[in-house]
Amino acid sequence: LSATRILKQNETTQHIMVVALTANAMPGDKEKILEAGCHDYISKPFHLHEFLEKIKEYLPENSV
Repeated sequence: LSATRILKQNETTQHIMVVALTANAMPGDKEKILEAGCHDYISKPFHLHEFLEKIKEYLPENSV
């Protein structure tokens, strides 16, 4: 989350979409991840299909 905070503080990089990949799935973790500036998150374990679908949500429609 430290890297995300740095990205979001920099005018040049704050537009970058961040989807966190985390082993943390405890109550309150989602809020911490979103507060850090991530747009979404996926908790482990996950399936490749699930990961790809989540990424597609944030890509422009004509790029998929």
